[in-house]
Amino acid sequence: MRKFENLFPGRIQGMVMIDTVNPNKTEECGDPEASENVNLLLYTFGRLVSDTGIFRILELVGLIDVATGGTGFLPEEVRGEYNQHLSRPGFYQTIIDERRVWGTSCASFPSTGPGKILNYTLSVVIPENGIFKDDLSGGTEQADLSPFGRFVIQEGDDAFHINSLFEEKYANIIIDEVLDVIETYRNNSA
Repeated sequence: MRKFENLFPGRIQGMVMIDTVNPNKTEECGDPEASENVNLLLYTFGRLVSDTGIFRILELVGLIDVATGGTGFLPEEVRGEYNQHLSRPGFYQTIIDERRVWGTSCASFPSTGPGKILNYTLSVVIPENGIFKDDLSGGTEQADLSPFGRFVIQEGDDAFHINSLFEEKYANIIIDEVLDVIETYRNNSA
């Protein structure tokens, strides 16, 4: 959210966030270089070697599944789709860019707290057993950034990060939220 606000100030008309990490819950809003140098080196390495096919080889021998936290329960055709970003230099470049603008975006984008700072529809969809499973307040904090913010919980024992997109009943919740954000934009633009 901070990266988009920084790159496209005033141009965002609505947003749906799915099981996102609330930076105010997980990281200090300061210079990331102090704690992120090792990660930046890994992302730079990933960007440099992603075109070589090494990640596809690692996926074939099952090491990608271990590194990504386990997608083995997904159908084989979906598993490859879920991991294919690892073979794209743009994936790593996006992470590098996010870290580069972190300090300036934090300075220009206030932390959560009293007051609404976003002037567009914001829908935060959190699976019950996803990133926030121990503390769902992170999702409510994000939704609270907008006077038009909504917090939606995907409920169920199998409502976790990957299923929020790949399980039809949860994907339909996301589709409904996206359609609602579009409809709200159209109604406000008319």
